[in-house]
Amino acid sequence: MGTSIPSGSVQSLWDEACTLLDADTKANLSSLQKPSVDILEQVLEKAQTIRQRTIDEGWKINKPGGGKVAVRDVLENIIKWVDCFKAVADTAVQYDPTHAALPWAAVRFLLQIAVNDVEMFRALTENLEFISRIITRHTISETVYALRKTSASEELRVSLKRLYALVLAFLAKAIKHLDTPGWKRVLRSTTRTAKLFEIQDIVSMDSEVDKLFRLVAAERSIVSEEEVSKAVQLLEHMETPIADLIKRDIAVQKEKKQEEWLEFLTWLSPLDFHAQHRDVSNRRLRNSAEWIVGHREVVEWRDLTTSSVLLIYGREGVGKSMLASKIIDSLSQTQTSTDSKTVYFYCKRSAAEAERQCPRHIMASLLRQVAIKGSQDMTQNQAVLFQHFKNRQKEVKEQGFRLPGLKIQESTELIQETKDLRSLFIVIDALDELEERDRPALVEALCSLVHTARCVVKVLVTGRDDPQIVGLLSGAYQIRIQPRDNDQDMAPFIQHNIDKLKKSRAGVLGQQLSEGFEKRLSSCVQQKAGGMFLWVELQLERLSLAETEPDALGLLETLPPDLSATYEEILTRVASSGPSSSRICADVFKWLLYAKETLTIGALLLAVSSKEMLCNNIDESSLLRICRNLIMVDDTTGEVTFAHSTIREFLLSRPEFDLQICHARIITRCLHMRVQETSDDRSTLPQPEAEFQRYATLYWALHYGDISSVASRELSDQIFGFVLDDDKEPTIAFQFWLQDAYDWSLDLPREDPLRRDFYALESSSSTPLFLACAFNLHSLMAHMDTPRFDWNQPNKRGHTGLYIASVFGHMSIVSFLIGKGANADAKCGRYGSPLHAACFHGHAQVAAKLMENGAQTQCSETIFGDALDAAVKGGNEAVARVIVEHDAPILKLDQERMNSTIAIAGHSGFIDVVNLLQTMRRDQAQSTARQLSGMVQRGQVRQLQRFLKDNPASIELLPSDSVATAALHGHSSMVAFCIQKGLSIESRGQFGSPLCAASLKGHQEIVQVLLGLKADTKDGEALDAASRKGHLSIVQMLIGAANSDTDIHDRNLQRALSSACSFGHLDVVKRLVEAGASISKAQASFRIMEAASDHSRWVVVAFLREAAMDVYGESPHPDPAPLDPFFGA
Repeated sequence: MGTSIPSGSVQSLWDEACTLLDADTKANLSSLQKPSVDILEQVLEKAQTIRQRTIDEGWKINKPGGGKVAVRDVLENIIKWVDCFKAVADTAVQYDPTHAALPWAAVRFLLQIAVNDVEMFRALTENLEFISRIITRHTISETVYALRKTSASEELRVSLKRLYALVLAFLAKAIKHLDTPGWKRVLRSTTRTAKLFEIQDIVSMDSEVDKLFRLVAAERSIVSEEEVSKAVQLLEHMETPIADLIKRDIAVQKEKKQEEWLEFLTWLSPLDFHAQHRDVSNRRLRNSAEWIVGHREVVEWRDLTTSSVLLIYGREGVGKSMLASKIIDSLSQTQTSTDSKTVYFYCKRSAAEAERQCPRHIMASLLRQVAIKGSQDMTQNQAVLFQHFKNRQKEVKEQGFRLPGLKIQESTELIQETKDLRSLFIVIDALDELEERDRPALVEALCSLVHTARCVVKVLVTGRDDPQIVGLLSGAYQIRIQPRDNDQDMAPFIQHNIDKLKKSRAGVLGQQLSEGFEKRLSSCVQQKAGGMFLWVELQLERLSLAETEPDALGLLETLPPDLSATYEEILTRVASSGPSSSRICADVFKWLLYAKETLTIGALLLAVSSKEMLCNNIDESSLLRICRNLIMVDDTTGEVTFAHSTIREFLLSRPEFDLQICHARIITRCLHMRVQETSDDRSTLPQPEAEFQRYATLYWALHYGDISSVASRELSDQIFGFVLDDDKEPTIAFQFWLQDAYDWSLDLPREDPLRRDFYALESSSSTPLFLACAFNLHSLMAHMDTPRFDWNQPNKRGHTGLYIASVFGHMSIVSFLIGKGANADAKCGRYGSPLHAACFHGHAQVAAKLMENGAQTQCSETIFGDALDAAVKGGNEAVARVIVEHDAPILKLDQERMNSTIAIAGHSGFIDVVNLLQTMRRDQAQSTARQLSGMVQRGQVRQLQRFLKDNPASIELLPSDSVATAALHGHSSMVAFCIQKGLSIESRGQFGSPLCAASLKGHQEIVQVLLGLKADTKDGEALDAASRKGHLSIVQMLIGAANSDTDIHDRNLQRALSSACSFGHLDVVKRLVEAGASISKAQASFRIMEAASDHSRWVVVAFLREAAMDVYGESPHPDPAPLDPFFGA
């Protein structure tokens, strides 16, 4: 049965390609009869007829490189492609085969005419085979791009249309040539005919389309689109090499996509939240903590259909983390649908895991968990988040910078905009582990999710009975854990620990116990526990040291009442156990208190090793006994931590664990490793030795930086001896360390700041100058001082020591180098100079010091116009003020520069700086005017009334912009008074008209008054100011009062939309779009934004992308310079 083609109602891509042709070409194609519904059968019939003729007559084609090919074989390929086209069209349900009727009709026409001219047919037939292949193969391409709209699929569509236009143009030329009377064709040379049938441009375009097809097909394969798979399979037996290439590219692209996805997740947060949960839940006894799941408040919180917060709090050691892990497991087990998810974070106060007490990292980890794919298919929300990452990655790559992590506000907003979830449960354990200054930021972010997220958000927080925590969450559901709450879990917990101690075969609990002793022991411990599980575990360990039952019963009467007293008693026992055990225990505690990363048990044993340990063969179990179970070893990772956070707090309160003492001990051990035990082939080292050698190499300088200003003379001399010899030249040991440190640092994650630090240390002379500048080692800097030392020498990256110290904001190093004559205007990196680097990073004191010593605020060959521009792009108003104060004498004499500076500061929202500049511009003759202006600014209506009553002539000195000033500062009564005195509501101030000033600062009442007085809105400044600052209610008012002139209104909406996009105010963007602003015109605002701009604009990008708009144009920068690790540091 023949394949008939129904008439399509939708314009095909071939039809769209026709619109790209010129009039003459269209005319040539119009000579074709309208394709019939069975055009494919006609092509097949014609090709089969001609094929038989070529067989009978033995037609062959001369190949360009020599040899011949039978015309029959070429026609068989055309027949094959027509059959393949029919099969693909049947498989791709959304593809209408009538769309390609025109090119097939042209192929049939050419076959019919050309066969009458053997030479012409030979010249044309291979090209017709290639055209047939294109028509068929790119039916699949059309299927692919139609599956889902993306920027890549749209690019494929555009390229296909261009290819189709070239094909149609070729067919039209061939038709015109063959439709010419034979005698005229004869007059044309063979060369001209051959040139006529050249298809190199089609071949090139087809290659470009193939590349795009592979990319889009790979994207589609990841989401398992069935039709792509079917269509590709149809090609396998007809064009095996092409099919193999496509499948290979799909596999490569899929692997690349997976790598990119993992890179994206790591960028969101590298923290292993699974390990956090596993560490806690593995220590939870089976069937324990069941009471919390059924608690009335928990059930009500869980089952509410609205967003809410629950706080579970209690004293230390009562098992709050265990309760949190139980709730997490319960929520995860009951969530069967994909539109509900549980995310969590276990906070921890530790020098080795500082990220676990940082609100920014906590919110980023929650966002990563939200982003994790529950299946192979990528959801809409995941696609949006992934595209954010790709866009930001592209932007910083073009400029040669590192990709910074998300700010806490950005992570919060991205979670808020999640569309794939109906409900989101968030569990935060141990809020008390955060510093008091950091807790409000995390609570604010969590509460923001509860109040503004698209889905229902349930937040559960655990913490100690702390007044600040309870106060921050005063509006939440609350459960205060009482000792009786843990009664049903306490008895099994006690029995579990007794059984564990029995197996150790040590002390009284390792013997055959008399009847009733174990019961009495368990009952007494539970009675005194007060619900504290950790206290129970420590007391049972203490009781196990007794050798007889009477001794154990005697100890029961003297058990310490709380954890602090328990720790005190344990340290007393450790001290009396002998000098070796006491030193080992103290060293372990020092390492756990101040280590920069968590050590494994093997590395820790090496860290605290000594001659007596080697002789006595101390191992893991011995170390645990020596430390009296105050430490624990993770069964999975082997990492060693304190058994509870209260142990850290207790030890930090004791003088023997003072910061200076502990760091000195760690540094000494690290340097000993570097000098005495370092291997030059780390690949041959056993794992524990490799781990500790790596730690000693990477972190000793960081430890010294923490105490360099207070380090003892003995420790400093030890450092100096390691770094410099007697002639103040770098030692061999130090040079080896520089090499090893750089090599080890390459294994660090790219986002690790320490990798950036070591990036700066290499130099041709191996000088320790850059070590001192990067790690703030002032005493080392002073020690290396010699009369001939070159303080301006660059490292291998071209950065001077002063530049590096300015980037990090090390004030003492900057002062020292300036005192030594270091060049403050040295051109380094993309920032241009030390001053520009300090300004961008917000180091106001360093910037002031550099300018005091002659650093130029202007600098060529930098991404910044001047120092003020660097401060503005870094968002550092304090630095901008320092610059203005430094330039004050010049600004007072140069009014043009003064006005320009005011404009820059005002546009950046640096109101304090603008006020400072305005003050500088006034002179003594305007003192009265300044006083009047001050009254207006402060809203002192009564004082102004009294002054003008006593000095009527002074009304002339009242600044003309008084209404604008009062509006800016929100003094509605002053606004009314000034208007009453005849001052214009249109007189402009430094921040524009009164309406604009009030809109800028969000003073809704004043805006309403001014609009009631018919304040002019035509210039659009007020709407732009309100949009820039995100004042939605004022934006709505101004839109309602907009001028009736449509052109002006549209221009104002576009300007406001650009500002709202630039500053990331999504609610304002949406309102402006609703009011008629065109999204497409918002692109310009993003083309001019620098990498240091507020990254909250990415939420707006998500909204714009939903409307299928690509808001990025070409990079405003030239080709990027080599990677500068200090940008965005």
